[in-house]
Amino acid sequence: MASRNQSRVAGAFLAFVLLMSPAPGIGGHLSETAAIERLFRDDPIRETWFTPTFRAQLPLFQLSEIVAQLTRDFGPVVSVEVNRGAGVIGLEHATIPVRIKLNARGQIGVLYFGRPAATASNTSEIIDSLSGLGDTVSVFARVDGRERVTRSADERLAVGSAFKLFVLTAYEQAVSRGDIRRDDVVRLAADDLSLPTGVLQTVPVGTPVTLETLAALMIQQSDNTATDALIRVLGRNRVENLSAHNRPFLTTGEAFRLKTDMAADLRRRYATAAEDERREIVKAARSHPIPSVDKLVAGPTWTVEWFASTRELCDLMEALKGSPILAATPAAPVTAEHWAWVGYKGGSEFGVLNFTAAGVRADGTPVCLSVTVNSRAAIPVARGASLFSGLFSTYR
Repeated sequence: MASRNQSRVAGAFLAFVLLMSPAPGIGGHLSETAAIERLFRDDPIRETWFTPTFRAQLPLFQLSEIVAQLTRDFGPVVSVEVNRGAGVIGLEHATIPVRIKLNARGQIGVLYFGRPAATASNTSEIIDSLSGLGDTVSVFARVDGRERVTRSADERLAVGSAFKLFVLTAYEQAVSRGDIRRDDVVRLAADDLSLPTGVLQTVPVGTPVTLETLAALMIQQSDNTATDALIRVLGRNRVENLSAHNRPFLTTGEAFRLKTDMAADLRRRYATAAEDERREIVKAARSHPIPSVDKLVAGPTWTVEWFASTRELCDLMEALKGSPILAATPAAPVTAEHWAWVGYKGGSEFGVLNFTAAGVRADGTPVCLSVTVNSRAAIPVARGASLFSGLFSTYR
């Protein structure tokens, strides 16, 4: 589950900026290196630096925002190395892969920024940088059964969509016991429909879907409707048995209903209520339709959340290791390169950020890293992703 603001930031930087237009070749008096340096050092960015096709695809104010965000998160540019259209931008705290193509007039026709990678010189420096991302930060790392980092590792923080690891675990356990089969088909119910992220909220009620499809969408696209459908099919009690401190275990639709301005009183009651009263509050919330995205509170709502420690999340990930459903997606801050297997699930919304990844080295050594940040202010998602990626890569 991701908020509007945090999703925009994550989309801008965890995904890629890739724009292409025909370019007859490199020419003029401007080198590729100089063209990139100018983007990061001159203000404002000017129309004449780009081909008309490029400008039509990406408004320059958006490119200016991306460059400004990169320098806010990772510091000023310190070096640019480009050769034949490909290279690396060196910022103070990260390196960024770049591709560029100039036309005969020296205008940019192609520009691609890859995922930033942290450049901290050692793991302790990266961990210290992670600890500065928000008000409360938890970091846990385990390699071959040995704990490497245990910074607030047992503190249960809000983890956003990383809670879906509990649901996936309940699903895999039910499959193992023979209670359900992966190819069992269920029909989407009206109560399953939630807000994005995901795609199933656009599918008609009654559409048949296999359980394996629901589980895959839940993890690989963080599909909220798929998650709620899977919780319904499994039964809420199965998931609660794995997470006694999250009772009732909320569906995303229930959480969204409690995260609106109109539900402020219900949230206050929920924060201090015993379990039975909380269930009644959730029941009352379900009587209201799912809200539109613009009705959600634009700020942290930690009283209505899913809570887990980073140690717990690593326990779940390592127990699920080898699951094809957990395979890291292109948007994840980790890649399968150099690993025999790698899985990932994270979560983000305003004031909440989690990254959890598990890997298996070529020699069979298991690795897990989980980082959670809670903050009253907006969290720099791109910088967090870069630091997490950098720390995870030190264990491969």
